[in-house]
Amino acid sequence: MGWQGAGATEAEPTEQAEYWDDSASATAVPSPPEAPESSAPASSAPTQSTSPTPAPPAPSGVTPPASSPSPQPPAVDPVVTPPATQTPAPAPAEVPPSTAPEVPPATTPPATTPPATTPPAVDPPVVPPATGTDGTDPGVPPAEPTDPGAGPADPADPPTPADPDKDGKKDDGGQPGSDEDPDGSTPDVIKKPVTEAPDVVDGAAGDDSGSDGPAAQLLVDLAWQINGRAATSEEVASLGVNGGLLISPDPNNPARVGVAQSGYEDGSEVAIKGSISTGKQCRLVSRSMIDGDGTESMTDAGLTTELDDGLNRYTIRNNLECGQSEGDLELMKTAGTPEERAPGVWTVGYDITVTNTSDDAGEPYGLRDTLDFGPGVSIISASWERTGDGPSASGIWPAPDTNRTATLAPAGTKLGFDTDRDIVHTYHVEAVVSVPSGTPAADLDCRFNSGRGTGLTSSAQLNGLTAKACQPLPVRVAVEQDWNINGTHYRGGTQPKGFDSALLMPAGPGGVAKGEWGAWYAYDGGTPVSLAEDLELPTGCEAAGMDGAGRVGRLKSINTVTIVASVKCQQLLTLVKVPSAEPVRGVSPADWNLSATPRGEANPAVAGTSGVAAEVAAGTTYNLGESPRFVGGAEFSPGRWNCELTGGTGQLVYGETSVTPGYGQQIACQVASDWHAPKLRVTTSAREPVRSEKAGDGVWDVSYEVAVQNPSVMSGTNYNLMDTLDFGPGINIISAKWMLLGSDNAGEWIRPLRNPAQLLALDRTIGVMDTHVYLIDVRIRVDKETPAAALDCFGGNRTGLANTATLERTVTARACAAIPGNGLENAGSPR
Repeated sequence: MGWQGAGATEAEPTEQAEYWDDSASATAVPSPPEAPESSAPASSAPTQSTSPTPAPPAPSGVTPPASSPSPQPPAVDPVVTPPATQTPAPAPAEVPPSTAPEVPPATTPPATTPPATTPPAVDPPVVPPATGTDGTDPGVPPAEPTDPGAGPADPADPPTPADPDKDGKKDDGGQPGSDEDPDGSTPDVIKKPVTEAPDVVDGAAGDDSGSDGPAAQLLVDLAWQINGRAATSEEVASLGVNGGLLISPDPNNPARVGVAQSGYEDGSEVAIKGSISTGKQCRLVSRSMIDGDGTESMTDAGLTTELDDGLNRYTIRNNLECGQSEGDLELMKTAGTPEERAPGVWTVGYDITVTNTSDDAGEPYGLRDTLDFGPGVSIISASWERTGDGPSASGIWPAPDTNRTATLAPAGTKLGFDTDRDIVHTYHVEAVVSVPSGTPAADLDCRFNSGRGTGLTSSAQLNGLTAKACQPLPVRVAVEQDWNINGTHYRGGTQPKGFDSALLMPAGPGGVAKGEWGAWYAYDGGTPVSLAEDLELPTGCEAAGMDGAGRVGRLKSINTVTIVASVKCQQLLTLVKVPSAEPVRGVSPADWNLSATPRGEANPAVAGTSGVAAEVAAGTTYNLGESPRFVGGAEFSPGRWNCELTGGTGQLVYGETSVTPGYGQQIACQVASDWHAPKLRVTTSAREPVRSEKAGDGVWDVSYEVAVQNPSVMSGTNYNLMDTLDFGPGINIISAKWMLLGSDNAGEWIRPLRNPAQLLALDRTIGVMDTHVYLIDVRIRVDKETPAAALDCFGGNRTGLANTATLERTVTARACAAIPGNGLENAGSPR
């Protein structure tokens, strides 16, 4: 692949000059406005490798581990630092009780993050991952959370979302990055979260997957060399060196080191340019571009390349010369990786080299070292040791918290010469420090130009030269979850079913990865932290706000942040009346009142005619009811309510006469009442018998009235009616006839003695609330020998002049009349 120069060659920077060829493209945390010097590094350098087996390199922002002397990607973005789940080492013997670190208050972990170990009583330890080997193919460290075994500790002053300073800017901030799953597998990067924190970007370092857009992607890494040897990004950062990147055109402006930039077409031409802030000890000697085809020299103007389909990967290697010079003397200082010896107690080492490059004369020098640590950092002990050419020496800081400057070599210390090589005195400084849990993050980062010490800044003074090196200390962040669903708060893990979320944490250059609620994550003190939450909501629910997400301001060494996800869910309940299975003329579904009343309350939440709908509360049981709006409603019996989801998800909970809506559910409940026609009623009465004088002795006339009543106000019906003359022995029926009053319907008994039963109505229609009255006239002759007991109505069946009306073969009414000659009153007794 061919390269073309992107512009005119710029002059090389002069020695010890601060060099920044495109500060606008830098992604490191900038220095304070008043600072005239370089921007702060995002991480710091170890002095030697402690891992014989190469591991994937860690992007910047992590509390750096010991590393191999190979090129690594630069420090540009925050990274989640997964601490190990192991028991912290005991505090060093030299740590006095009075200087022990503060203990953060313990909190209960959320239900979603059960403790894996016994909760410690102090700050959770942080164990950073191992770094890589060559820096040309950076990976992304696993995004495993720390596992202190308990919920996060609350600092004395809990952090809140960033508040504007007087200048209108935020205290902290930064770009979240990408990371891998806790199991160390492929990166699990969340695309397009529902609620996205500021500066969260899609993509992850080394993401080869591409997207649905253009086919070409571009990923650019940084590698480093110091004085001809490979160096890690942490090492160069400890020297105050920061590297950045400019890509033009860049669809994801600003460009990010180690992040795949998408949005390019196959064959697109892009210009790649590096930027750098070299600090005080280093200068940029040369740059080169490394790709799969080899290495190409690179000017300050950058290089232009044509992108192929798929992932195009390049590495910019910056070759630095570092060290301050005064005549033949050179001074250089680097900082190693801090190690946590006990919660809140750290050990940090520095290497100082004094070199005589003369081949004909020795050089006298004096050397002092100042532990200019941040104001929140207390020095427990500090010592130094000299190795290299010449006699060894050692010493301590007698009172490091009172006087932080110690003389390592008095003025006039002789550094010899050799005609064949440089003569070097190497000083190793080691300090043990204590960091209280409430220490502000601003005191834990590395800002060389702040005018005061921050982080673990240390400066060496050699004659007229000064060399500074710094390592940041991590801040720990744990994020708790709170749901505010329709005004009801649920602690994370106790929310109703259907609600879920993923915590999105900074995890590598320019990406985000899933975090674990309530787990501890570590970041460099100078790394801004942005949080986001990806919500999974039931249909019918939507995010109404997100408190606590975005950039977290006012960070301290221990931080607990609560993200409150406000969700608005609408539940809609519709009540429908359907026609009866046996429709009744004149009655429609609109003739009913329907209601849904919260259980235990008097006033309905939904009330109206068929089709009425209203918003209801989730999780509340509603009793369903109906009532007729017309006379005759008592003839209807309520049916079973049937409910179905018309919108939303989840299980629908309802019974015969109740429903319990779930969040976001839209429910329609319908009911059909059954009409039950009331039974017809039949009554009969007997009039007092009358002697028939003209017909002869013992002849009597008796009349009966049989009434059939339809009580229904809704519908008429048909009926059958039978009448039976049930007279006592000795009573002879001469004739019997009947008529339906108000009509032409009439008839008579043909042979009443042999067949005393007569059909009065066969499938006769009776109207709404109508009554049919039948008049029955009977003439009888009483035998003279008939005993008196057969003529009264109290001897049981077949006594007196009894008449029985039978309706539909099931309903009967009986009336009886006694012969008055016996001194008995006539009686009617319907049965």
